[in-house]
Amino acid sequence: MKQKRRLQRTREQIAQEAARIMHEQSLRDFRQAKKKACERLGIPDKASMPGNDEIQQALTDYLRLFKSNSQPQLIKRLRQAALEAMQFLSDFDPRLVGSVLHGTADDYAPVQLHVFADPPERILHYLLQHDINHQLSNRRIQYCDDRIDNITVCECMAGAVSIELMLFNRTGLREAPRSPIDGKPMQRINKRELEKLIGDY
Repeated sequence: MKQKRRLQRTREQIAQEAARIMHEQSLRDFRQAKKKACERLGIPDKASMPGNDEIQQALTDYLRLFKSNSQPQLIKRLRQAALEAMQFLSDFDPRLVGSVLHGTADDYAPVQLHVFADPPERILHYLLQHDINHQLSNRRIQYCDDRIDNITVCECMAGAVSIELMLFNRTGLREAPRSPIDGKPMQRINKRELEKLIGDY
């Protein structure tokens, strides 16, 4: 029983430290955050590791405790920027995902949107038509049935806010990729749901 409590306490310590590292260093990678947390705490990285969902909860708790004055204003500003981007991209059924949706974003977090078109390159043409500078990269995503896909990611700026567009074809509306937090389909919301979220926040 004592050993079980000790293991649980170790998991909590790693989760709390990993959450703090993710926020302070604007780190997005849960595995890297766990590794750094173990190094800081002097805990072998073969110890009983917390799940990503435990770190996400620890991050939420950390922000509530230490950033209660500044975090709500930051999230409201980023969600407002997300709403404006979604209005601009309304032809492509944008969906908000990620830390801005969850309320755990930091000052350097991008607004992450899933956008949909057949073919997805139509979205890039739209940006070019409106003289919006952007950078392209590729990202590997996984679905809940273990399918893996590579999608185009388009990064651009809206004022001081970074906007990250993940380009899907129209069938992507029916199935969200697997969340890195809990392994379930990624939570994503449309413009109307975001408007309600902003109003309720």
